[in-house]
Amino acid sequence: MSGRQICLCNCHPDWSWLTFADNNPAFNFSDLDGIFISERRNNFLVVEWKKPGETLPEGQRQLAVGLASVPEFTVLIVHGPRSEPMQIQQVFPSYLGKIQLTDRDDFQRRARRWYVAANGE
Repeated sequence: MSGRQICLCNCHPDWSWLTFADNNPAFNFSDLDGIFISERRNNFLVVEWKKPGETLPEGQRQLAVGLASVPEFTVLIVHGPRSEPMQIQQVFPSYLGKIQLTDRDDFQRRARRWYVAANGE
């Protein structure tokens, strides 16, 4: 899987720039209606992508917080134009974390740290 999201509306992020680990460049996200999930050794990285100015509906917030309450789940909210992360927010079991600035390089580092930890390296 290249990570390239193909959709007719051209609204889903293109993850082709993202690699989790040098030894497994094909590992990437699966898209479930705009929620992106990666699984590695029963650990899950869940990313909800929001366009600039788009808010997180209450139902999605509840889902994100609920998933984050499961120890094997890491949940992130990413804000930015298609395929260009600008802000990132980690979700914790009872709240949304502080919004932080990010970019592709920072997101790449975060994804690799998650992958290395999930892989037990």
